[in-house]
Amino acid sequence: MVSRTYKVADIAFRIKTDLPEPKAYKPFATEEPADCAFTLEVVEGCDVEGMLAGLEKVGRFNEEAPYIWIYRGDAENGTDTYRVGFSLSPQRPYSLLEMSMDGLENRVYLASGLDVREMENSVGNAVMLLYARVGADHDTMLIHSSTVVDSEGCGYAFLGKSG
Repeated sequence: MVSRTYKVADIAFRIKTDLPEPKAYKPFATEEPADCAFTLEVVEGCDVEGMLAGLEKVGRFNEEAPYIWIYRGDAENGTDTYRVGFSLSPQRPYSLLEMSMDGLENRVYLASGLDVREMENSVGNAVMLLYARVGADHDTMLIHSSTVVDSEGCGYAFLGKSG
């Protein structure tokens, strides 16, 4: 398993995977030692459907791809556990993100037989969700768009290099 470190807006994170590096991540790769805000381990060839057994589906979100599901599990130490599923199909998730309570060590489980696009979708969504989660602790906000419209209908364009 290869461990790669990336830095976006001064927040470093690590991805551990055997998958090829997505082109979109290459500009953010760093060789410098970094105190990472989170690590994501990618586990391939999993029985995601079996992993969902016993979890309560809170809901499926998005009316078009990519689809996101939230599942609640049994309480651990008095705290509910949550898993996030991803897919490009509305039927069921083909990957499952398991976030640690402290946000540091996380895993995304990929079902067997996924194509490259489905795997990259799962890993990309997991990274964005984790980045958004830790961003508040670093006074950073993830904006996955180049334009944001406020409640009064005014639009704001964000221009510049990604990150």
